[in-house]
Amino acid sequence: MTTGHATDDELKAIARIKREYAASGDVERAIDLAQLYLDPLHDEELAGSILTDVLARDPKNERARFWMTYYKIHGEYTDEAVLEGRELARKLRSAVFPWNAAALLLVDAEEWLSVDGDPVVRAALLQQSVELAPDWVANRRALSAYLARLGRRREAIEHLEAAIVNLANASPPLDVVDEYFHVDVTGLVEDRATLLEELRDLKEHP
Repeated sequence: MTTGHATDDELKAIARIKREYAASGDVERAIDLAQLYLDPLHDEELAGSILTDVLARDPKNERARFWMTYYKIHGEYTDEAVLEGRELARKLRSAVFPWNAAALLLVDAEEWLSVDGDPVVRAALLQQSVELAPDWVANRRALSAYLARLGRRREAIEHLEAAIVNLANASPPLDVVDEYFHVDVTGLVEDRATLLEELRDLKEHP
């Protein structure tokens, strides 16, 4: 099995999830495994295979649809896959989750496809994510960067400061699945020192 950058403790937790899935066949456990094969195990091909099987069984499963979108944008590394992921992300608007996270994926896809895209459009997408998930870090951090590019420095500082507060208020991850959801989506396990340095740079270099 590919181990990626998983720690020994994480590998033990993943092995337990695999045993539970083998015993139960539970769809949610399958999605857990697919998520962990994306990160930290970095066996993207296997993750995609699991998600394809889950969606064949349960095509309306929002969580599986979200991780398939993530896989297309962050796991296949081709323009064709990212275009497909972008279209999938645009369809994930039926609920607070996954739309709050799909907005982040849409911006990721746009950045892959064109570094010169309209920052106003991308900032608007990120603003939607912040409105739906104001206690996350990744959406506010990304929005801050785009607002700074647009010359809206005061707002950029406010969002980055809010991201730092969110990080301080975040609860510890419940388990390895929760941990890597925060690593890859919410940003609630970001390095505080890094965010403080970004804030300092933003204040000192308008």
